[in-house]
Amino acid sequence: MEKPHIAVVPSPGFTHLVPILEFSKRLVHLHPQFYVTCIIPSVGSPPTSSKAYLQTLPSSITSIFLPPISLGQVPDATVLAAQIELSVFHSLPYIKEELKSLCSRTRVVALVVDVFANQALDFAREFNLLSYIYLPQAAMVLSTYFYSSKLDEILSSESRDPQEPIKIPGCVPFHYKDLPLPFQFRSGIGYKRFLERAKQFHSPDGVFVNSFLELEAGAIGDLQEEQIRGKPKVYPVGPIIQSGSIGQENGLECLTWLDKQEPKSVLYVSFGSGGTLSQEQFNELAFGLELSGQKFLWVVRAPSGVSSAAYLGGDGAGEDPLQFLPHGFLERTKKQGLVVPSWVPQIQVLGHSSTGGFLSHCGWNSVLESVVQGVPIIAWPLFAEQSMNTVMLTDGLKVALRPKVNGGGLAEREEVAKVVRGLMEGEEGIEIRKRMEHLKNAAANAIKEGGSSTETLSEVVASVPSHPHQSQEPSSVASEVVPASFHNSASLNNYGFYYGLEAESVGSYSTLPIMPLKSDCSLYGMEALSRSQTQVMPTTPAPKLENFLGSEAMGTPHYACSATETMPLSLDSMLYNQPSRCDPNNPNYQNQVPNMAEDGVPGLKNWVGKNFPAASHAQESKMIVHVEENVG
Repeated sequence: MEKPHIAVVPSPGFTHLVPILEFSKRLVHLHPQFYVTCIIPSVGSPPTSSKAYLQTLPSSITSIFLPPISLGQVPDATVLAAQIELSVFHSLPYIKEELKSLCSRTRVVALVVDVFANQALDFAREFNLLSYIYLPQAAMVLSTYFYSSKLDEILSSESRDPQEPIKIPGCVPFHYKDLPLPFQFRSGIGYKRFLERAKQFHSPDGVFVNSFLELEAGAIGDLQEEQIRGKPKVYPVGPIIQSGSIGQENGLECLTWLDKQEPKSVLYVSFGSGGTLSQEQFNELAFGLELSGQKFLWVVRAPSGVSSAAYLGGDGAGEDPLQFLPHGFLERTKKQGLVVPSWVPQIQVLGHSSTGGFLSHCGWNSVLESVVQGVPIIAWPLFAEQSMNTVMLTDGLKVALRPKVNGGGLAEREEVAKVVRGLMEGEEGIEIRKRMEHLKNAAANAIKEGGSSTETLSEVVASVPSHPHQSQEPSSVASEVVPASFHNSASLNNYGFYYGLEAESVGSYSTLPIMPLKSDCSLYGMEALSRSQTQVMPTTPAPKLENFLGSEAMGTPHYACSATETMPLSLDSMLYNQPSRCDPNNPNYQNQVPNMAEDGVPGLKNWVGKNFPAASHAQESKMIVHVEENVG
């Protein structure tokens, strides 16, 4: 039998390409019954680093580069997330075409998209695939998405004390200034896109998070409880990091230099593949490293006024970053440190016995790589959610130090030197190193055989069907085909089981035990499934919910409002709290609508039950679903 196939869509940028493909590598390594095809959007010509990385993938993972989007189509470099999402938007027709082609020639069962490629989730519904978001960020970031409505309410309150820490369930409290930049300009496109992105997290069958329980126990525990409240299931599968680095000339030079240094004596300084400093901050960092007296390995990139300037705009090829260093710096520090332009093999550097600290921008990839190698951190956040990661590391896990900045946002040289010495030789640094060593062991345990993250990934694989539920071509039977997620157990908690009607002559779908509601509370039209394929279904418009669930048909009549014939549903299938619509003269109904404050707003499953009887097709009492055309 042909192996099942999984389609993967990253978002542009090396920082988002590598995590989702490392996840894919781990998936096919642990579960070799799958093939993976990665459909890659890009801005401009794909960078050499991406092409080189793709050459290292196993034969069970293939890749397709889409026609590149020009930088002119994504002009606003000040809001990186919006820039990335806009580039994906322009790539959607190409993504759909490649996915359609893939479905026509292979047995595709699921679509996994990067968080910033969430617009492609619609194609999973169109082609009847299971759908997942891969979040290459902390579980804390996912908590922020899930908590977005409440957070927006808090930030919009005129009575809010700006000095009061913001508390997101399961997460360490942080200050307003540590939120990503778009939160501080809530009328801008960046914040609006965040709110829209948050809504997309309600639609997939699940969310993969590159974290692990021992690292973010509070956030992950709360996220897993969110499933009960109608959110998709969250799967912590990390730490997943790049297993090796792409060889370049600089790699051999820096590793040879490290071989000559004392154990744990070198501070590694790097701001990731996209981070840049202003010229003034670049100078202060250089003088601070020199003043500290500590050994250092510094990866330098040409300064810029935009901290994320190198993310989509390349690596500054043609510009020698060494020319921006303070005059005489290289000569004065030639016995103290090594300065390397643009790139080093970070995995090998962090794993080297001479590396004793990491001055990092705290991008999540770098955080996890540091944790896996047990290297303590000096946190120097630049953009995106890096300040939130920093708060987790410094205040929550206590495995990092953070330099203080002056009124102009500058970390001055004396402060840099003080923090570097504190981490590398101070008492606080010793305690931080011990805590980081504990996290290193926990990370190793999470991904070993039988570890928490390994078992979580196996749980997901067990829920993926061995064959598609139905044709992967868009349906010609109805304008909206029931998404494949409705057939998967991972979605059952989000929808109610229904067993109030007998299987009459119009037929029923024996393979569909759940009620698939559209946002307007009408039922999806469906293609014939399983045994029903031989039945001729009558032509009728897709019925509304009230055609099925009146006050008499519900399995819990004591919650019904006698003044209405149907359950009062909001558009997200949650019940409105409407005690005023109950008949006050009827003791069976009076005050029986659940109280929102005490019980929470109940979901559909609270009203129609969730224990569907296993019975033969002839005996089942289940929801009768009409399609919009005859099928047979």
